[in-house]
Amino acid sequence: MKFRIKLKIGKESLGYAAFAAVALIFFLYLRFPGDIFARYAISSLSAMNPDAILLIGDIRPGIPPGIRFKNIVLGFRDNPLATLQAETIITTPGYGALMKGRTAIFLTAAGYGGTVKGELGTSRFLSLQGPISARMTLDGLTMEKIGYLKERLGRQITGKLKGALNYSGNPQAPAAGSGNIDLTLSNGSYPLQENIMGFDRLDFKNVEARIILKNGILTINKLNLTGDKINASLSGDITLNNDNINSSRINLTCTLEATGQTRKLSMALTGVISNPTIRYM
Repeated sequence: MKFRIKLKIGKESLGYAAFAAVALIFFLYLRFPGDIFARYAISSLSAMNPDAILLIGDIRPGIPPGIRFKNIVLGFRDNPLATLQAETIITTPGYGALMKGRTAIFLTAAGYGGTVKGELGTSRFLSLQGPISARMTLDGLTMEKIGYLKERLGRQITGKLKGALNYSGNPQAPAAGSGNIDLTLSNGSYPLQENIMGFDRLDFKNVEARIILKNGILTINKLNLTGDKINASLSGDITLNNDNINSSRINLTCTLEATGQTRKLSMALTGVISNPTIRYM
């Protein structure tokens, strides 16, 4: 008899606890201090990159425990039109890292018709300042929707992008970090600055790239383009300029070959990204 009474009380206690938990979550949702989190996100980004400007449309708590950002725009003072945007970003903390005195944030973003998933971490507790490590995967991003790339590269690239990125370094001097990028771009085009072999753009079915960052140098180990009318390959180094990416020096070799023809053209590209010098080989 006593055992039954205790069991009944136990069930009631569990019911009260569950009700209290739901009520607490509901209360936190209604009273969520979105402005505080917005200010923290903006100040953290400003500490990492003083030239960055972050706009957030709305912030709400997420389930499982985390924070949901909506209508995010990331801009830069040196080029206001070069923006990155996301419809939503959902972040959750890495509890295991926090227990070890580090900071880790997992995120899932939706935008440009695709998704970005990743992890951002530092060796500091509850801080994103200083050296960071980042891992990200991209899937189904529509290139022509990304205004940042159009403004930075000065041309409209089209296609669907997927790939993976790994990076470690200081956001205040990103070129000094290290990492690698593997990308695949499908069914698009790349405009040329001048007509080459009768082509003013490279229409492609597939582009595969493997890029390494080390000691301020981007090494393009592989960049192969295949299309119905032309195939191309590119390799070489880009010495990054932290202050102005367009002034980064290039030392690249490119080969173009018209499909089904004997025409083949090789060239060396030197100078800077914004104004390369082409020497035919």
